[in-house]
Amino acid sequence: MSYQIHDEPERSGLNHLAVRPVWPLFGVMFAGSWLAFPWFAFNGFALGCPQRIRTLVAAVIGFVGSFLITSLIFFLAAMYDWDKYMIRYALSVLLLWKLGLAYYLLTLQSRTFQLYEYFDGKTRNGIFVVFLAYYLLRPRLIDELNAFWLYVVL
Repeated sequence: MSYQIHDEPERSGLNHLAVRPVWPLFGVMFAGSWLAFPWFAFNGFALGCPQRIRTLVAAVIGFVGSFLITSLIFFLAAMYDWDKYMIRYALSVLLLWKLGLAYYLLTLQSRTFQLYEYFDGKTRNGIFVVFLAYYLLRPRLIDELNAFWLYVVL
């Protein structure tokens, strides 16, 4: 008779690239959702997470939701002639969306990661990715994107 733990990670060829789920959360805080949502999805596959499809769908919904919320804010700001303070308050909804979804993805992967780590799964340190994304890639995005796309991806 065999049993299976619900959150038991599966072995894959990407296991050596797995990171703690907190690093993509730091990625959304410091670099933006352009780094964090794909990283969460990739980390779900690297961990062999049973919820990896759910993680991928949540990451895609994160980008679509960010696009829709930003579009709504820009539409309402143009329609009702909002001042800069009202726009800042409205953008806090976008920030809440991104951080809330990142926290959901963190909790989705945490149980699997704890089992993965308990059974001697090797992990990488994600600080280098966050550091490089914050200091090298984020300034380029800020320089090259217009305000709408900047709010969508950051």
